[in-house]
Amino acid sequence: MRNVVILGFSLLAVLALSLPVAFAATFLLWPVWSWAELDLGIESIGHAMPAGWCFSATYAALTVPMISWILWRAYVKHVARGA
Repeated sequence: MRNVVILGFSLLAVLALSLPVAFAATFLLWPVWSWAELDLGIESIGHAMPAGWCFSATYAALTVPMISWILWRAYVKHVARGA
């Protein structure tokens, strides 16, 4: 049970701590979003900030690898224990 609680808190921490990082990274990637809008025709830049999907894509690009690594590590520990 203790491992499940630690795993849950680890996942929540990744999700919460990734929010400000994704917000900053979205703005740092402004040239990429402008390129996507100009060359590919994908609506990505609004009047004052990138579109919502830009933030979502950045957030997913940050969180999915970290969550996958946490879950993989938990699985490996579980299998190594022989449970």
